[in-house]
Amino acid sequence: MQSFNTPIIKEVSAGGVPFFIDQTGKVFYLLLRYRKAGHWAFPKGHIEVGETLIETAKREIYEETGQSQFTIVCKLPKVSVYWFRRQNGIVEKTVHYYLVKFHSKKLKLSSEHDHARWASYEEAYKLLRHKNDYDLLNLARSKIDNMIK
Repeated sequence: MQSFNTPIIKEVSAGGVPFFIDQTGKVFYLLLRYRKAGHWAFPKGHIEVGETLIETAKREIYEETGQSQFTIVCKLPKVSVYWFRRQNGIVEKTVHYYLVKFHSKKLKLSSEHDHARWASYEEAYKLLRHKNDYDLLNLARSKIDNMIK
């Protein structure tokens, strides 16, 4: 149970749901496995002073994947909000996501991650474990399907 003295720290981050369409038209989603927590998710990170959400998303995607050849398709309307405990209090994290089309599957992971996977929708769905990420994957799939029709 949270005591009334536990500080709540608000953090805002931005990231992307990267996808790649191969020569046959098959869509793959990029998932990264976080080294410390061991879960799969989409690239994201903290906003630095003076950055906009889209600047943060671009920087974080580059830092976490080593890839600069991508196109921001649109801002996804879903904002992820979740809470977790840190030594100095409870963190309320809000993450804004963009749909991001990669032009190559080549990656160079940051030290924050121990694995990357280009996964089909079905594979991605099995690897993810948080409702926010399932919602983002479904939203991305819908946007991409509408784009390629």
